Amino acid sequence: MYKSNTMKDASNFVIDTLKRVDKRNLSVTHTIIVPDRASLEAERQLLQAVGGSFNAQVRTFRRLAKDILPEYEYLSKQAGIMALHGIIQDNRDKLTCYVKGVDTAGFVQDAYDTISIMKYCRITPQSLNTAVLPLSAQGKVHDIALLYQAYIDYTAGRFVDSADKMDLLRDNLDTSSVVTNGYFYLYDFDNFSAQELAIIERLMLVSRGVTVACCVSNNVRDKYLYLDDIYNG
Repeated sequence: MYKSNTMKDASNFVIDTLKRVDKRNLSVTHTIIVPDRASLEAERQLLQAVGGSFNAQVRTFRRLAKDILPEYEYLSKQAGIMALHGIIQDNRDKLTCYVKGVDTAGFVQDAYDTISIMKYCRITPQSLNTAVLPLSAQGKVHDIALLYQAYIDYTAGRFVDSADKMDLLRDNLDTSSVVTNGYFYLYDFDNFSAQELAIIERLMLVSRGVTVACCVSNNVRDKYLYLDDIYNG
């Protein structure tokens, strides 16, 4: 891990590292992973640094998933909301808190968004059910966990939505020679989701190496700029 107090210095560290790799060794790949917002600039920097290299590339987490994962039946957000509407109708007699308003479009979309957030945070229905919560929240959490589990059961083995891709990527990393014969370099991230952290942890186990260049600061005035708990934790 390379720690700096500027994003520019962090990215320069990675680019300078890639300048020293052997471009003739095509059996080893070098993959830069950046956020979506930084991919074009990272492509430009890499091209300027190493030219037309065949063993260095820029990816986002989602582009890496597209490279590695097989084709799945993709469930769009609108299709997922429609499916969840039917699931809610099938389970409305089991709901303890959300009794009124379950037929409205707003409720269904809010429920879908909540389920998606739970997936992105790698929170399972089982963990919701076993959480120690105030009495006032238990009914709501029961209903969310119920619908969440029913949605998972409905899509399992049939469809993949946007929130599933990152978990599938993590589970399939060791099936790709690009991963097992490659080095990975991450920069320009000011935070990682729970799914992204799980992918990085897996990359450390199955790839040849992972370098994270990040911004940290011990200055109390910078605590809102740098998420030191991510990198120092």
